[in-house]
Amino acid sequence: MNEHSIGVHIIIRDEAELLPQCLESVQHADEIIVVDTGSKDSSVNIARSYGAHVITIDWEDDFSKPRNEALRHANTKWILVIDADERLLTPLHIVKEQLTSIESHIQALTVTIDNLVSSQPENRVIHQALRLFRRDGDYEFRGIIHEQVEPSIIEKHGHSAIFSSDIQITHFGYLPKFLHNKNKVARNEALLRISLEETPDDPFLLYNMGVTYCQAGQLELAQAYLEQSLSLGPNNQSYRANLIRDLCKIYYEQNLTKQMDILLIHELERYSDYPDLHFLLGQSLERQGLLERAYDAYQNAVSCTIGTQNPLYITEMGVANYLPLCHMGMIAHQLGRMADAARLFHQSLQFNSINIPALKGIASSFQHLDVPNDDIHTLLQQIVHPITTEDHIPIIEALNEIQAHESIASYSQPSYVSEPSILLAVCAALITISHFDDASNLFNQHVSRLSYDELTAACHMWSICQWQQDLGELQDSLYSKMSLPMCKRYEFVDQLLQIPSDTTDHDYPKDILDLVMHLVRQAVSLYQPEIAQRLIEHFPEGKLTYAKTLYLYGDTMTAADMLLSLLQQDLLDYEARIYLGEILVDKGHYSQAAELFEQLLQNNSKDEKIITAVSVCYLHLAESYILEALSLADNQLISPLQEDLRSIQSAILLLNRTGWHTTRCPSAKTQEIRHE
Repeated sequence: MNEHSIGVHIIIRDEAELLPQCLESVQHADEIIVVDTGSKDSSVNIARSYGAHVITIDWEDDFSKPRNEALRHANTKWILVIDADERLLTPLHIVKEQLTSIESHIQALTVTIDNLVSSQPENRVIHQALRLFRRDGDYEFRGIIHEQVEPSIIEKHGHSAIFSSDIQITHFGYLPKFLHNKNKVARNEALLRISLEETPDDPFLLYNMGVTYCQAGQLELAQAYLEQSLSLGPNNQSYRANLIRDLCKIYYEQNLTKQMDILLIHELERYSDYPDLHFLLGQSLERQGLLERAYDAYQNAVSCTIGTQNPLYITEMGVANYLPLCHMGMIAHQLGRMADAARLFHQSLQFNSINIPALKGIASSFQHLDVPNDDIHTLLQQIVHPITTEDHIPIIEALNEIQAHESIASYSQPSYVSEPSILLAVCAALITISHFDDASNLFNQHVSRLSYDELTAACHMWSICQWQQDLGELQDSLYSKMSLPMCKRYEFVDQLLQIPSDTTDHDYPKDILDLVMHLVRQAVSLYQPEIAQRLIEHFPEGKLTYAKTLYLYGDTMTAADMLLSLLQQDLLDYEARIYLGEILVDKGHYSQAAELFEQLLQNNSKDEKIITAVSVCYLHLAESYILEALSLADNQLISPLQEDLRSIQSAILLLNRTGWHTTRCPSAKTQEIRHE
């Protein structure tokens, strides 16, 4: 037998959807052994069609049993373990070539597992795992879940018998679709509970239970299990650094920044080459407004790229390059250092040219540096270097960030608007710059290829476009594209707009009011306030939506007048009261703002945003009292109040950096609209 022959071992159970691509990637193996544990779909037939030797056994809630059953039937010198929801990226002939240079004492190789976690290709987590090893009768898998062959190899040959390789496998099983369809979380939880009943203090099992609860979204339980694992496990555990990473991510999600900081600062002394931990520390510090320290933490993440190759570390793609560089750019932008921000965003984009936050950041930075929008558009094209139509989508998103409507409108050629998202973006830009005929023509030509959700968004824009064309009423060209229920809703709204508002009874079904709210928001976002005003004249229920949307799009004067009027009528919801409080803070009315925020805290005492807002108000009031006292002092420069003043001003600066204030849409076209 060839000394470098490779057998591929796979466990299956109803894996028909992903199994073909898995088997396709290993079809040149010397042997494929598939252990079926009870498939009811076509998985077995698929496996046999690829020449696999299929073994059928009963599922006994133990992953090691089918693994070891495959080992008993193995006839090759090397064994590659792969799952049905994975695909071998490194061609098998290259794997065999690498085996020819392996020293005789090497018994096993770790491979890189590239785990996709969302539909966005950049969202992936990378780790190394032992998947390729020599066939030996003494080797066996252990553990009913998260089964491992390493212990038996190490017991016989020691850690030096395991070597790292550059072999790559892509794993699709963590994609939400497959994670939930296969009900893996519930299955894993059940198996881990069985194991923990036998060994309740096993730190590895506790760690995996924490990960399982994290996948299920039960963060408090996940935190408890991970903390218990950390307290029980020795410092030399191979998964310990990853446990700290996962625990800190849970702390971050729950806004437990103090616990997170204490753990990271302590553990980074041990894992100083782990970029994910530096990045997480940066995220925590940035959230707390400690921007300079966060910047340094991100810089440390960039400086330790060697950690991304450590086989003991699970790492997120980009965590040692484009992600921290992008955050450093955001911090520089927030501090007003636009040239530095542009440079950092550009560096980030060298590692990932379609990273949307970095593209938006570099566009905004250059706009602040008074670079014309056309030149920014050219720069974005040079960075992204688009080839396909879809490649232009991130460019358009970045242009939309800086409200470069003329540049977006330049994508109105048929080759671009054949992509639905580009069509909608171009039509929105055309309406915003009042090119209504052009927008209507594009809708007419291309709307038939839109999905239901895309058509819904298109109809919102198209109706506003037609109303602004002074056509009197919506045209048949719009209605012909809609479903019958949608037609009836639009027709009802359109007919009401043709009659005086004082002749209507203002008692409408929920589906009509929902449509009106969407239209009001859309009209404001397209800077067509006349349509929004016409709508709320007939549908007064839309006034609150109108006021809130005006605020988000920068027309704070008109929004403030409307919000105050609605406050007197006790018609403000929680979100609108926050907006009004922010306006009062921006105008320097700190006492009134504090009173409003205090009222909100009575119903939600744990809202961090409101707690911060109240603190800012009282700090500003303290600042004003100290300034007043200093104005009466004989010698202001030596007054002890100066130190108090500096401390208060420093605290205000820090809190304002935490992002408590709502971020409003930037626009050069914002108009003040007075509601009559």
